[in-house]
Amino acid sequence: MTQPPRGPVLIEVGDEVPDPAAAPAVDADEPAPEGRAMHLAARLGGRRMSLAARAFLAAVTGFIALAVGLAAWDFAARLLENRPALGWLAAGLAGLAVAAFLVLAAREALALARLRSLGSLRRAA
Repeated sequence: MTQPPRGPVLIEVGDEVPDPAAAPAVDADEPAPEGRAMHLAARLGGRRMSLAARAFLAAVTGFIALAVGLAAWDFAARLLENRPALGWLAAGLAGLAVAAFLVLAAREALALARLRSLGSLRRAA
């Protein structure tokens, strides 16, 4: 299997070069797009949610996380009872997933700290 090329890639299309003058003309009578959907998305995304909506989302997210965690715990416990080797494998994979999550969380925390220090340098300048 060959490795993909690193760097720029030249794709030859032949001797014929397309002529921009041969492209169809743009209809000047047609109105330009306004981007209403993007304006609406920016307006809705920029708006801060109410306290009740944030509390609702936090409660629903916590409930789902609890249910998934309990299901995984029950699955691993039953697997340890019925098939000990597979149970230990599941426990090891769960531990690996938790360790990877902690590494990712630490990396994000360090990145936020770097951004905070850059912001303080920018304000000081």
